Amino acid sequence: MKLGVMNPILSDLSFEEAMAYLSSLGVQTVEIGAVGYPGTAHL
Repeated sequence: MKLGVMNPILSDLSFEEAMAYLSSLGVQTVEIGAVGYPGTAHL
């Protein structure tokens, strides 16, 4: 099973920092927030 997250929860980090953090936790899939409520901090 692959664990994934939607990245706007880490909008206080840069995209690179967020990806490194998620990778260190074993996260294998990331959904990038593109519009609307989740914001676009990493887009």
